[in-house]
Amino acid sequence: MIDKDQPGFVQTDYVKGVMKRAKTYLDVGFPVHLSGPAGTGNYVKFLLM
Repeated sequence: MIDKDQPGFVQTDYVKGVMKRAKTYLDVGFPVHLSGPAGTGNYVKFLLM
């Protein structure tokens, strides 16, 4: 399990907005593609949704 309250986990308003929009799409059955540089937490964001 990932602890999103750990000190190294960054949750800016922008990141929260992206996660909220992605979850909304997933909730209604649309696919979501999270992309970005390797090691920036794209998979972690997915796990927290």
